[in-house]
Amino acid sequence: MGLDQYIYAETDSDKDLELAYWRKHPNLHGWMLKHLKAKEDSNCENLYLSVEDIDAAINAVQNFDLPETSGFFFGKSYMDNEERNYTLENLNKVKKYFLDNPKAKVYYFAWW
Repeated sequence: MGLDQYIYAETDSDKDLELAYWRKHPNLHGWMLKHLKAKEDSNCENLYLSVEDIDAAINAVQNFDLPETSGFFFGKSYMDNEERNYTLENLNKVKKYFLDNPKAKVYYFAWW
């Protein structure tokens, strides 16, 4: 058990398209909650994103500007180069999806 984080795009089928996945990156989770003005206990809720939100997330990761976030099942963020690069790769993939699909509905989803 632990913090699993996803970014999905809604589709016309029964299953949404997974665009990104993180396992136990609580600082990114904390940033998403704060930026999207979501409740701290937003477990298993779809938090909708815009391309501007993704740009802001990319900027925060690039500048090591994610809030220290903790929770019982969250684990610890290790913003070393590997985690930073993985996070930026995923966020840039989401941004590309937005640019290729400007009317897409994309959301952040976390559960623990």
